[in-house]
Amino acid sequence: MSNNKVFYKKIYQDALVPEKHSAGAAAYDIHSYESTTIGPKEIKTIKTGLELTIPMDCKAQIFSRSGLAAKYTIVTLGDHISPGETKELTVTIENKGKDVFVIKKGERIAQLVLLSVYNGILTEANELSETERGEKGWGSTGIL
Repeated sequence: MSNNKVFYKKIYQDALVPEKHSAGAAAYDIHSYESTTIGPKEIKTIKTGLELTIPMDCKAQIFSRSGLAAKYTIVTLGDHISPGETKELTVTIENKGKDVFVIKKGERIAQLVLLSVYNGILTEANELSETERGEKGWGSTGIL
């Protein structure tokens, strides 16, 4: 990334700013701005109360919190903010479990990771270089 600053604006003064909770953490914890419930098999978009501006050489990707996914089967669904976008940071959450999941305002609901974007140029070729992996895909190197 060209600089280390990703600018944010609080839409509401009491919105909580994403934060890292340990040295060397790759992700910022994102807090819910609202209290809500998510029923079994329900999908809901949760507000954070923050707007972000993402630099042109990176994107912001939202990931599930491992504890919520493992204990409650609460997962995020592909949210991201593209380079140059300025918009409210929201988190789309799916409850894959059998019980209603309660989110309280201020709780950590997801993680935000800033990723560098490689702006390569897709170029047509008559042939592609052979690689060791070739056409082998998932599971091709063994399961364990």
